[in-house]
Amino acid sequence: MKKRVILISFSFLFVALFLCTEKSEAAEQGECGASAFYTFDEQTGTMTISGTGVIVRTWDDTIQEKIENLVVEEGITTIPFEFFLDSKVLKKVQLADTVRMIRACAFRGCENLSEINLPEGLEEIHYNAFTDCVSLKEITIPRSLQSGGSDCFAGCGLEEIHFVSGITSIAPELFSGCGELKQIALPDTVRTIGYAAFSGCTSLQVSKLPSGLTQIGNNAFYQCRSVKKADLPSKVTTIGDYAFYDSGIAKITLSPRIKTIGYYAFSRSTIICGEDDSPAQAYVKKYGNPYIPTKRAMKNVRISAISPQNHTGKVIMPAFAVTDGTKRLQMNRNYKVTFHNNSALGTAKATVTGIGGYYFGSQTVSFEIIASSGEIYKKGNLKYKVWNNSTDGKGTVEVMGMVKKKSSVSIPGTVKIGKYKYKVTSIAKKAFYKKKKVKKITISSTTIRKIGSRAVKGISKKARIKVPKKKRKSYKKMLKRAGLGKKMKVV
Repeated sequence: MKKRVILISFSFLFVALFLCTEKSEAAEQGECGASAFYTFDEQTGTMTISGTGVIVRTWDDTIQEKIENLVVEEGITTIPFEFFLDSKVLKKVQLADTVRMIRACAFRGCENLSEINLPEGLEEIHYNAFTDCVSLKEITIPRSLQSGGSDCFAGCGLEEIHFVSGITSIAPELFSGCGELKQIALPDTVRTIGYAAFSGCTSLQVSKLPSGLTQIGNNAFYQCRSVKKADLPSKVTTIGDYAFYDSGIAKITLSPRIKTIGYYAFSRSTIICGEDDSPAQAYVKKYGNPYIPTKRAMKNVRISAISPQNHTGKVIMPAFAVTDGTKRLQMNRNYKVTFHNNSALGTAKATVTGIGGYYFGSQTVSFEIIASSGEIYKKGNLKYKVWNNSTDGKGTVEVMGMVKKKSSVSIPGTVKIGKYKYKVTSIAKKAFYKKKKVKKITISSTTIRKIGSRAVKGISKKARIKVPKKKRKSYKKMLKRAGLGKKMKVV
């Protein structure tokens, strides 16, 4: 009997030891932070982390090599540096909404990780956090995410990226280096695409950008060589440095609403289409890209020179050519003309204003209205008849007479009619005939070749005519033929 009791007790002890051993093999527990704890269920391969705050890895490699599923419960805020670096067995990660940060290389090289939720509340993903997670095909980006680290998803097998409704920004460097990523559909609520957000995504194609987009950050689509087209929404005002440099964009249209276009924002071969006098044209002038205007400023077209026009006393509207390269523009279709000061002697103007939607702005050109040959003009107290109206200094006039009766007359060497000077070369027949009040005539001109008959006949008998010293002899001879009296003196 005693022997039987001992045998039964030994059996119960064996069972108890077996159960304890099995339980210890099935569940491993421990601390993994100041206020955090872990439990590992070997049967399901699940690691569960609970508590609060920041966690650290405290379990040994033998456990790490068995974890297929990771569950991070409410209260945990940070996934640490290199947490599951190069894990070959981790397949699924479930993060609580309290997680704010995933630190660098946390899941780098987890080649079998195929499922992870990025919780609403997550604010930061640091560099290389998911690099080379080749089995990760799909992910959803929360609205709360504010910053991403360089290459944080580089080398992933991402094929689909979903964005939570209402997201307003794509975090910097979020998808940089995702060479396999082919397409994305950014919500229209996105306002900004951050620094290098898609840089190095060499397979990426962008069908359209969000309608609410206003800013494209530096390097945002740098080296995205499969991006062949980018229709920029009308609200875009800023394009950063190298934003589309080394992309596949052959031609792009830039709205005049875009006020800032960064340093080498586009490859030098990209054709820029934009309005004259806009930041687009300024960019082209600075970086040398090919340029096609979508609207042309009239100040950039050529207006042919307008030759001097003969004065008629009426409005003058000369014809001229307006050309844009080899294209001759048509008046009242491409432009209209407004004239100013175009009847009097002097400088007139023609203002050419673009019309029709394509040509805009205006350009003003000047032309001269000059004295007409054969016409008589008053200057000072003398009347002059233009014989030669050349504007090159060879123009000549003849003194025709006085405007008002005065006792003295001064005949200059040149007279300015309008903008140009003309040499006084003759005195007309009867210019001062019977002007008895004239007592003094001063001739300053040295170019007079002719004094008409009776030009000085009938002026005061004691009149004095002063002439240039070197011309006294020749002028006196002409004056005698023009009616010089015996008592008149030539000095």
